[in-house]
Amino acid sequence: MIFSRVYVSVKPVITDNLIEEIIGQLSKRKLVKIKINKGIYERDDRVLVWEHLAEATSSVVVLARGNVGVSVVQLVTQRS
Repeated sequence: MIFSRVYVSVKPVITDNLIEEIIGQLSKRKLVKIKINKGIYERDDRVLVWEHLAEATSSVVVLARGNVGVSVVQLVTQRS
């Protein structure tokens, strides 16, 4: 299965509109590439940004390298 890539740029402030945009892109495509503008967050803070975005969008960051991260929709399994 081939996934489309969508680029979402993260600005200095993570707004509700940004979260909604990522959620919307994840609902259309199962793989979204997210780029944090360089120089906004320190290296150690980027980990926190990726964690926050994953939690807020109910997704999983499968790759985070530098200022670029790739998120996929978190699959929810239902148990009887």
